[in-house]
Amino acid sequence: MDPTVVYLMGNRVSARAGRPLEVKAGSNVRAEDGVRGVTHFYAETDGAIKSIPGEIAVVDTLVIDSDIGFDTGNLKFNGEIVIKGSVGQGFTVEATGNVLVFGSIDAGATMVAGGNVVVGHGIGGRRTRVVARGEVRVGYIEEAHVRAGGDILIGSHSAQAILHADGVIGGKRGEGPKVVASVAARSGDWQVYRCRSPGPTPTT
Repeated sequence: MDPTVVYLMGNRVSARAGRPLEVKAGSNVRAEDGVRGVTHFYAETDGAIKSIPGEIAVVDTLVIDSDIGFDTGNLKFNGEIVIKGSVGQGFTVEATGNVLVFGSIDAGATMVAGGNVVVGHGIGGRRTRVVARGEVRVGYIEEAHVRAGGDILIGSHSAQAILHADGVIGGKRGEGPKVVASVAARSGDWQVYRCRSPGPTPTT
C-alpha cells in the first residue's frame, strides 16, 4: 500500500509525505541514541515539560495561561506554579515552591504551597483553604481560611475570615488593611488599620 495515500470511504486521497522531526535536548534533558535511529529523551530533574520548535526541556516553573478548571484539572507540581488566571471553584493546586495567581482563588478551592502564595485579586469563600509554608500576599480575603508560616499581607480588607500566621498579619507599612468580623491568630505583630465588627460576628 502506498504510504502517501489515505483510503477514506473507499476513495483514494493524496497526501504529502511527512518529514522527520528534528528535536534536540534542552535544559535538564539528556538525549540518547537508541536502535533503528530512534532518539530517547530523559529528564534529569523533576519539573514540567516545555516544548518549543526544535527543542524539548524540563523547567521547574509550571506556567498556566488560563484559569484552573475542568480544562486543566487539579494541579500537583514539584516546583513553582504561575497561574495567569484564577483558581476555579472546588479545584486544588499543590506546589512544593511558590504559587503566583494573577486572578483570584474562588469559593471551595484549596491551595497548598511549600513557599509563598501571591494572589493578584482576592481569596474568597467559606470552604476556601490556603496554606503556605512562607508568606501570603493578597488583595483581600473574604470568608476563607488562610494559614501562613510567615506573614499574611492583605491589600485592602479581611472579612469573616480565619487567619493564622506565624509572622505578621497586616499590609503595607503604615497602610494596614481593615480586618472586619474575622478570627485571626499570629505569633508576630499586628499591622492593621482598623479592627472592628459591625455585625453580630466578633473580630478576635
